[in-house]
Amino acid sequence: MLEKEQNVKGAKARTWWNELPLEQQKKILSSAWCPSCYGHVDMDFRDVKLNEKVLMIEGICTQCQSKLTVFGQE
Repeated sequence: MLEKEQNVKGAKARTWWNELPLEQQKKILSSAWCPSCYGHVDMDFRDVKLNEKVLMIEGICTQCQSKLTVFGQE
């Protein structure tokens, strides 16, 4: 049951991400905070997940390759 629930949340999160205007996606990906670089950086998108009502946009810092997560409201 848990796996099915996670699949539904994953599909919902991906739908939300795909329905965002491209400019808003770019804005989100270009405003990530990297603790390794000590600043705002561009992020390469990897995945988006839904945890309760919080979206977690996961990616990689384009400068140092650290894993990053940006949180947003659904």
